[in-house]
Amino acid sequence: MSKRQPPPLILPKSLDPIGYIIGLSAALKLARAAKPHPCRPDKASLYIPAPDRLEASHPLSRILGRPLALEVCEEMGGSHWWPPSGEHIEAAILARQVLDLVEVGLNQEEIAERCGSTAKWAGNVLTAYELWQETGDLEAVRLGAKVTYSFASLLLNRSW
Repeated sequence: MSKRQPPPLILPKSLDPIGYIIGLSAALKLARAAKPHPCRPDKASLYIPAPDRLEASHPLSRILGRPLALEVCEEMGGSHWWPPSGEHIEAAILARQVLDLVEVGLNQEEIAERCGSTAKWAGNVLTAYELWQETGDLEAVRLGAKVTYSFASLLLNRSW
């Protein structure tokens, strides 16, 4: 049986809509540039100006270049963007490591040890992958592996 194609990429809410405008990789670069918000020092934020107020020194311009930065400003100008914590994205990356390690023949306990996780967590990742291959149903994956839609989508879309 051939491998099932990944589901549509569903980004975490904190990357929507910016991740769909500029792509996941660029959104993650932008997230790293966000600074603590003055009113919420525990949360990073990035102010997105109106298109006519975008300056060359703004992180959007510096990181994305002016044409792409203007697209973001046209869609989200005048608002603060609250990027995701790195923990959620790191978990999806680690989960994809689990899939790579199972492909080379490691068992669940060896994978957990190598990834610094628990065998139960590694098992949930493997269950998510197996459910997707068996059913092609993202809802079945979410319920059966106890993961969010965005986590399952990031896990199964190995090309980003």
